[in-house]
Amino acid sequence: MYINFWYAMAETADVPSDKPHRVTFLKQNFVLFRDEDGNAHCLHDVCSHRGGALSKGKMNGSHVECPYHGWQFDGNGDCKYIPSLGKDNQKIPARTKVDSYPVHEEHGVIWAFLGDLPEDERPPLLRPHNNPNGIDYSGDEWRWVTQTWPLKSNYERNVENGIDPAHNEFVHERHGFSGARLDTYKVQEYDLTDHDWGAGFMLTFQAPPSTHETAHAGETSRTEEGDLEAGAGHSGPNNVWTYIHMTTTNFMHQYLYETPIDDYNTKAFNVSMSNFLPEDVADDDDIRDMNGAIAEDDVVVLEEIQPPLTPDNMTSEVMMPADKMIVSYRKMLKQWDAKGWRIDSAEIDRHKHNKIFAIPSPRRRTEKGWVFDPVPLIAGE
Repeated sequence: MYINFWYAMAETADVPSDKPHRVTFLKQNFVLFRDEDGNAHCLHDVCSHRGGALSKGKMNGSHVECPYHGWQFDGNGDCKYIPSLGKDNQKIPARTKVDSYPVHEEHGVIWAFLGDLPEDERPPLLRPHNNPNGIDYSGDEWRWVTQTWPLKSNYERNVENGIDPAHNEFVHERHGFSGARLDTYKVQEYDLTDHDWGAGFMLTFQAPPSTHETAHAGETSRTEEGDLEAGAGHSGPNNVWTYIHMTTTNFMHQYLYETPIDDYNTKAFNVSMSNFLPEDVADDDDIRDMNGAIAEDDVVVLEEIQPPLTPDNMTSEVMMPADKMIVSYRKMLKQWDAKGWRIDSAEIDRHKHNKIFAIPSPRRRTEKGWVFDPVPLIAGE
């Protein structure tokens, strides 16, 4: 798990205007809430006073109020009111502040940048309207649906599955022949398109007639087996894009955000874009059912992978040419390791009963005097 990347934190509907909402990611608790203008905010979910959980408190205007002693914090993480001081003596120490993280909200998802990099140095947020492939989704034919899944598997393993061109034939019967045509089956050679924070590919492969995923599309479905264009890529350590072109005009594009809860559990957020399923043909739940069935295929495999964590070196597994994308991803992980951004999970566990850590926020670059130490990181090169 890494600091200094954007992470999906919650669906929009999970963060109402009248109460705070807790999420747990990267082995840390966060509180999400909205100010009086409806803007979402994300703070470290531990009060700097005596450890109360801000998310278990209530909203007081645009401030989240700690349930233990009533301290109030704004969206910047500053303590704005301490009841025990009295209304006329609010000389609040600067050290009462808690970490606050940049937030972006669109397509029914709230993201937070969990790290301390200044804005001009941050990796970009992978989102449909800022994708590395330059796809334009502004046309009226495009619609989007958001959903989430809990996964009992490591997020890096999940990402590798999403960018693996060889697993579809055997894991997803809707996209392959389940190994029934081994005499002709082969993953074609493909080229990687690299960018600063990731890479991806597109290729063509044989697929059976459309069934589940386009059953609602009627005459627009692919009714015969044949070539299907598809590809995938990643941005950062935890975000995946997948493009499936069922026909020359029917496209399903998915943006999958794998947010690690800890080393062994993940919450996956999926924003699914399609241009061939109008609402009078398939409602949002139809699309969610389709995506959920495909995800369940992957879950069966991912929850049994050994070891559960990505191996430390390439020699622990036998890579094939089809694994070129996986190799590229692991090389990028090593680059972020070298920057010293990987969280030291073992060190957090060692202190879990007597010490609170916090993901460092951008303010720590310019301000001193923080109650909680930043999460321990594995030293880079």
